[in-house]
Amino acid sequence: MNVWLGLGLKSAWSRRTSLSLVVVAIALSTALVLSIHQVGQDAKNSFSKAVSGVDLIVGARASPLELLLNTVFQIGRGTALISVASGDNLRAIDGVAWAVPVALGDYVQRQPVVATSAAYFEHVQSAGQPLAFAQGRVFNAPTEVVLGIKAAQALGASLGSEMNFSHGKFSGLAKQHDHVKFHVVGLLAATGSPVDQAVWVSLAGFQAVHAGASESTFEGLMKQLDNRQGGQVNAWLLGLNNPATVFRVRRHIESMDTPPMTAVMPGVALDELWQTLGIVQSTLTAVAWLVALGSGMGLAATLLMSLHARRKEIAVLRACGAPSLGLVAVVLTEALATFCVGALLGIGMLHTAIAIGGELLRSATGVVLSHAWLSGETVVIVAGLGLITMVSALLPAWLSATTSLNEGLNPRSL
Repeated sequence: MNVWLGLGLKSAWSRRTSLSLVVVAIALSTALVLSIHQVGQDAKNSFSKAVSGVDLIVGARASPLELLLNTVFQIGRGTALISVASGDNLRAIDGVAWAVPVALGDYVQRQPVVATSAAYFEHVQSAGQPLAFAQGRVFNAPTEVVLGIKAAQALGASLGSEMNFSHGKFSGLAKQHDHVKFHVVGLLAATGSPVDQAVWVSLAGFQAVHAGASESTFEGLMKQLDNRQGGQVNAWLLGLNNPATVFRVRRHIESMDTPPMTAVMPGVALDELWQTLGIVQSTLTAVAWLVALGSGMGLAATLLMSLHARRKEIAVLRACGAPSLGLVAVVLTEALATFCVGALLGIGMLHTAIAIGGELLRSATGVVLSHAWLSGETVVIVAGLGLITMVSALLPAWLSATTSLNEGLNPRSL
C-alpha cells in the first residue's frame, strides 16, 4: 500500500500546476468556514466576559439590547441620560448590594473613555475574575486615569503619560478638551474583553471636564458631584445580595416614575442578541459549506479531466498487475494531498487575517479574536471539509479502477 501512496503523491506533484488552483479554492473555503465559526465563538466569549459579576444594567427607557451594547461594549448610539442622584434611589432598594455609574461619550484618539467610580474595580469582573492591575493603582484624583492593556498599547502610553479627551471619535469633528491633561496612574491586566480597550476616569473628573473646568477648579466641581447636586450618567451597574431576587428588583426599578428607567439582565439581553445573530451566522455558515462543496467538486472535475490524459498510464499499471484497490489509492491520495495543502494554507490565511485585521475588529466591536491553531472544533471542521473532498474524489477513483485495459490503450478520440 505504501507504494501506491507514494505513487499518488508523485502523481499529484507532477500535476502541481493544474492542481494549484484547486488548492487555492480549498484554502479559501477552509478559511471562510473557520473564520465564520471563530468570529461567532470569539464574539460570544468576549461579550460574556465583559458582563461578569453584574446582575442588572439600569438606564433611561430604551431597548434592553441597545442599553447593553452601548453601556458595556460602547457599540451603537448613546442612550438618554439619567441623573447621578438616581444612584441613591437604586442603592436604597432592598437587595441591592452596590451600584456603579457609567458615563460615556469621550475618546482618547479612538479609545473610548469610561467614567465611573473606584468601586467599579472592586465589583465588576471579567470572565468571573476580579479586574487586576498589571501596574499602578486605581484613580483617586479627578485628573487620573486607568488604561486597559490594549488602550495602553494603542496609545503608546505608560504610567505617568499625559493625555487629553475629545468628545467624539473622529478627530476632524470631535470637540477637544485641551484645557485639562489627565495622567495615567494604572494599567489593567489583560482580560480578553472590551475592558482592555477603554480609558477609565473618575465620574467627577469626566463631569468637570464637560463643565469647562480647568485643573485648578476640579476640586470644587468634584465635591459638588459627590454631593449629588448635579451630573448625568448613561447607566448604573448593579450587584445584588442575592441574584435570585433579580426579577423582583427589576420590576421595582421599572415601576419607578422618577425617572422612568429600564433594568436589563445582561445574560438575557445577550441571549436575545445571539438569537438574532444566530440566523445570520447559520446562513453564512451554510453558504461557506456550499463553497467548500464547490471546491470539492472542482477537485473532482480536475481529476476527471486528467483521467483521459492518463488512461495510457493507468492501462500500463493495469498491465503490470496493479490491483484496482491500488489505482483507487493513487487517486484518493492525490485528492487527500491536495486537500491537506489547501487546508493548511487556509488555516494560515485565517491567522494572517486575524493578525492583520484583529485589532481593527477589536477597536470597532470589542470582539477579541483568539489565535488557537488546533482547537477541537477546528479539527472537526477541517475533518468535515476533508470528508467532502474525499467523497468528491470517489467518482474519479472508481473510474480509474474500472477503466478496461483495451480502452486505456486505445482511448476514444474526443
